[in-house]
Amino acid sequence: MSTQAIVPQDQSEFNVLHAQYQREINPQGPLQQTLFEELVAAAWNLHRVHLLEAEIDMLDPRFDRLARHHARFEKTFHRALKELRTLQTEAALRQLLPRETRRNTPVLACPEKIAKRSLERDKLRTGLRTFYGPSTPAPSDPNP
Repeated sequence: MSTQAIVPQDQSEFNVLHAQYQREINPQGPLQQTLFEELVAAAWNLHRVHLLEAEIDMLDPRFDRLARHHARFEKTFHRALKELRTLQTEAALRQLLPRETRRNTPVLACPEKIAKRSLERDKLRTGLRTFYGPSTPAPSDPNP
């Protein structure tokens, strides 16, 4: 769970928010969990800023500071969400790779690019076999 400093009277509300996001996003592994915690902390801070903004007048000098905090938390929220989406999409795509390729692929490698390059390589090999004929050995592939 997040190490965000939460005042005791808000802890249960934060725990509910954390659990809701946990159920919906279901982060897998430490990298996704780290981004998930950033996302939840940003969501919580946005909620707090909204409450504070509602309590003060727009002409109050504190309002500008709150607006800057709001922009920063919003940026953090969207960045973490985008990165989590990318990691989870790539994890799903990784499962579509052949088992041997999946086993030899680093976790942060982009499976979409690997699949695309593999397809290009296979087309090149097929083209070479077609050009040289099935009985004639084709020149070796410079990029196996």
